Amino acid sequence: MSEQLYWTSIYNKDGNLLPEPITRRVEDLNSDHIINIILYCKRNNKTLPQKYIDKFKEILASRQEYKLVIKLYYSLSVM
Repeated sequence: MSEQLYWTSIYNKDGNLLPEPITRRVEDLNSDHIINIILYCKRNNKTLPQKYIDKFKEILASRQEYKLVIKLYYSLSVM
């Protein structure tokens, strides 16, 4: 059984602070949310733990978001 990962959002999709943080299972994030997390980390020079990178790739692949998976494979490897 794989480890259950959670993500806590403090900003909405427009980058504004949420009234209160929202915590969700990583599997419950939609593809746009995953991309926004990645873009936020890149723009703000934040490092994602490898287990999150791997899980994001797995989720996108399972949703047949193959172009995103290929892009993430190369760009997230250096995060």
